Amino acid sequence: MKLIDQFNDFLNDTVNLNETRFKALEDSIEAIKDAVRASDWEPHIREWKPQGSWAHKTIIKPVDQGEFDADLLVLVDPVAGWSASKYIEELYNAFRENSTYKDKVRRWSHCATITYANDRKIDVAPCVVNRGGVFRLEVCNRNTDEFERSEPIKYTDWLIQQNGYSGSNSFRKVTRLIKYLRDIKGTFGLPLLGIVFRFRQFGDVERGVAQGDQCPALGQFDRLGKWTVPRHDLDDIVPATKSKAPDRSGAPCLPLTYIRPTATIPILPRTS
Repeated sequence: MKLIDQFNDFLNDTVNLNETRFKALEDSIEAIKDAVRASDWEPHIREWKPQGSWAHKTIIKPVDQGEFDADLLVLVDPVAGWSASKYIEELYNAFRENSTYKDKVRRWSHCATITYANDRKIDVAPCVVNRGGVFRLEVCNRNTDEFERSEPIKYTDWLIQQNGYSGSNSFRKVTRLIKYLRDIKGTFGLPLLGIVFRFRQFGDVERGVAQGDQCPALGQFDRLGKWTVPRHDLDDIVPATKSKAPDRSGAPCLPLTYIRPTATIPILPRTS
């Protein structure tokens, strides 16, 4: 028995973000775009792109009734003489000068974050296009004052492709379920991105079989666990401290780095 209806009810009632909060997110993002366009922030804006779980359609309802995160990428032309950190600093200053956002904004390593208390956080990350006449995308690291090569759009396209292989949005559904498990248990030592890349070990084999629902896709994670355990040296897996939800307050936005799907799965150094 696959319990498909029960899985769907659990997703809809407990895991998935409801439509009201999605609508509020979309309205907030449009208002943020208008505020940045109307500000004195110097870079010429090419376009805006959703990123992260918002773009991947894997946002879940926070288990602690707190804020959920959404990532907004703003692609800009380079400004002569600007360092990487200045893109973040000046974007932060633009929000600080706006009466709506001055008390809601914080700056981090790669973004400025607008927080709507107990509801949502929106990370606005500048991405510089073709700096120095070289065809590339680069995000900005305020901490190191360095530009970092990135392909967030291709990464999103790749994840959408993986979801297509699974059928009936099973990849997205399973991702949401795993994220819910991660947050409710607080004991996951392997980052979710690591889980996604381990999933590739079986994706190439299974593409000829349309999965159709999340139950057989969840079965892939059982195979994933059996495959990972004897290969524990692939990652430095450290048991997390059990808590209601992981604390991400120190780093709400991460480098929007794209790792080629055809690349070897990255091996992280182990610590003694």
